[in-house]
Amino acid sequence: MDIGKKYQIFVSSTYVDLQDERKAILKQLLELDCIPAGMELFPSTDEDQWSFIQQVIDESDYYIVIVGAKYGSVAEDGLSYTEKEFDYAVSKGIPVLGFVHGKPEAIPQGKCEIDPDRRKKLEAFISKIEKRLRKDWTSTEDLCSKVVTSLSREMKTHPRPGYIRGDKASNPEKLLELNEKISELEKTIEKLRSSKPEGIENLEQEDDLFEIRYKIEFFSTDIEETISLSWNKLLEILGPSLFDECSETQLKNTIQIYLKNEQPGCRGVINLYREDFDTILTQFIALGLIQISEKKHTASDKNVYYSLTEYGKMKVIQLKARKRKL
Repeated sequence: MDIGKKYQIFVSSTYVDLQDERKAILKQLLELDCIPAGMELFPSTDEDQWSFIQQVIDESDYYIVIVGAKYGSVAEDGLSYTEKEFDYAVSKGIPVLGFVHGKPEAIPQGKCEIDPDRRKKLEAFISKIEKRLRKDWTSTEDLCSKVVTSLSREMKTHPRPGYIRGDKASNPEKLLELNEKISELEKTIEKLRSSKPEGIENLEQEDDLFEIRYKIEFFSTDIEETISLSWNKLLEILGPSLFDECSETQLKNTIQIYLKNEQPGCRGVINLYREDFDTILTQFIALGLIQISEKKHTASDKNVYYSLTEYGKMKVIQLKARKRKL
């Protein structure tokens, strides 16, 4: 094990029948300078218990499962918490070490499963453990010895991130150097965000024209019209509304107001074709000018919101800012 590094070990097992074994294992782990974790840390209530267990497993470097002759308390999905913990650790790629009692017939009847269904589930669980690194044990002393040996070997062959005290993680000079590198990287990222995206050379943009279709609805009469606007002009129209964020409905209405102003004396209702409006949004996203907003809204708000990217903000400023007359 690295000097100064401590590994967190999640210990999983049934509890009532293996209390003595758990206490002995936890003591051995502390002597190994590890951080033991398990059901002793769990909340006293079932509220969010499984999510808490998952969090503790996520933060652990190695996972140990100890099996006697009990299947354990069962969750709503029919699996015992011990098996659920095992499955979750495997799914997260955490090194798993299994220790199964080698002489279940020698275990006192009070510590054995009586229910036939639970016995079948226990047998299926043990078969699942056998596919991983498994050791048999017959006594508390035998179990402790095998846990220490197996875990020590696993730490050497498959070292994990572990935990290091903050004052030992690095010296002040190294921290200063890392902070300077982080600052440089942040500046580079900010520069990239405000730069023209790569790979958009073949896309329509800037002064290229896009023909927009719309209807003028006046009483029972619909008049179909078209107008050709450049992508820069469309960005100039929509850009100011997108500095914070703007809904699709508001953006569409902004274009329709512009179109109506281009029709002097028009008293009808302007209705932009949805297909063309979607094309405008898609094109601006492809050009790296706008993005779907990540701000949170109420559950009842079904609108989709958009905002400018850093590059989009720069482009709108260039288009809208007043230039000095020469």
